Amino acid sequence: MAKIDALPSLDIIRGFKGVLDIYLWKGVVCVRTWPVIPMAHRTPASMEAAHLFGEILTAYGLIGGTVKSFFMADSKGETITPRDLHTSALYGHLHKRG
Repeated sequence: MAKIDALPSLDIIRGFKGVLDIYLWKGVVCVRTWPVIPMAHRTPASMEAAHLFGEILTAYGLIGGTVKSFFMADSKGETITPRDLHTSALYGHLHKRG
């Protein structure tokens, strides 16, 4: 883990997705390599959770334009993406922001 002086812009963070994990820990900006769990160390429960997550991501591409436009409108001006909102909704973790 490395500590950096300031949080980079969201575009830079997204550019490193899958390579670097940039996060705040107790107010300190940290960077580490993207975590990878070897397939041999995954439990049946974690494999099932990964499968469910994949199905949720696939479902976002299948929803109609009207529903998708609501997710787009709700995420406008936020740091969360419409797909993230959809995922949170399906997991039941939508919370009022601001």
